[in-house]
Amino acid sequence: MEVKVLNEKAKELEIEVDDKNETILNPLKEKLLQYSSVNYVECTKEHPILGKPRIYIKVNDGKPRDMLIKALKDLQKELKGFREQIEKKK
Repeated sequence: MEVKVLNEKAKELEIEVDDKNETILNPLKEKLLQYSSVNYVECTKEHPILGKPRIYIKVNDGKPRDMLIKALKDLQKELKGFREQIEKKK
């Protein structure tokens, strides 16, 4: 998966993901929206077949890149915990 930064400003960040499957962006969007410093998050795809998935982040406080990294780390912890619980149930 390749990630391309399309637009980065002090309070905004737009990233394009070189992957036809945008489902990876949905949990990321939900996690970002849980933070009070995140004002707006949207996942888009300009064309259903040809377009590449994008995520746009706007923050009130801090840097959008930092919030993105925080969300990714938090999701990783949650998924690890989920996996560990599933493995215990064997």
